[in-house]
Amino acid sequence: MLRPLGGVVDVATSDDIEALSRHIVMLDRELTRRRQLLSQACAEHLSAYNAANPVLPRIVVLIDDIGALVELLGGQGNGALAASGESWPERLGRVLVEGRRVGIHGVVTADRRAAVPARLHAAVSNRIVLAHADRLSYADHGVPSDASELQDLTPGRGWWNGSTVIQIAVASSDHSARGQREAIERAAAASNPKLIGVLHSTPLPRRVTVASPSPHTAPLTAPLGIEDVTCDEVTLDLSASHLAVIGGPRSGKSTALRTIAAGLVGGHELYAVGAADSGLAGAAVEHAAF
Repeated sequence: MLRPLGGVVDVATSDDIEALSRHIVMLDRELTRRRQLLSQACAEHLSAYNAANPVLPRIVVLIDDIGALVELLGGQGNGALAASGESWPERLGRVLVEGRRVGIHGVVTADRRAAVPARLHAAVSNRIVLAHADRLSYADHGVPSDASELQDLTPGRGWWNGSTVIQIAVASSDHSARGQREAIERAAAASNPKLIGVLHSTPLPRRVTVASPSPHTAPLTAPLGIEDVTCDEVTLDLSASHLAVIGGPRSGKSTALRTIAAGLVGGHELYAVGAADSGLAGAAVEHAAF
């Protein structure tokens, strides 16, 4: 529904785990990048940085039902990240908690207080409490369970920070999902969107053309592929270390070796050794035994 709005960079849903994880990586990298910029400028927070430097736009991360998202991310390989040892939910929570200083702000929804991770809950100072099935649950958010307003909580009515009764605004007088979507689409069409390209992210493409190595390319280096999120070219440097390519049957191991062999410029002696059914058997390698 929000995708047509000009300020919306991208939307990821629970049926696309790859997009969810890519968005977390993208935000985590932006958090690190902004920290470095603020540190170099000796700025305490983003407002101080923007006052004396090229303006960095603020980023708002909207998460609908963070409890379900944390549960979903926690179920992916037990939630572990091989590179850092940090789980996906922990990484997302760190981005939201530590990102506010550098201009990354979070707005999350949850069906109960326990669904919000403890570290994030402690960092949230503004809360909107809408209708609960159990009246005793209001006390968890500082709302008196015997308040008279609890008798008539229409959709969108609740408490602001436990003390002020409010009614949430809607985009259209038609309260249906279709009516809200059409109103948002009309607003998007009437605006002049200025998309923020710095955080734009797309899935890895299936086919990419990489430029052939230059004759002046350093020895023992070869283009290997492209990086996720940024799609920057990844270059292999065998002068610093050997390389192990690890994967199951038909995962692309032989193809990776052929790519490396093709990417190495002249001046190298290539030897290929493998089983008789190896996918490397047909490669144009000077010395081969299968």
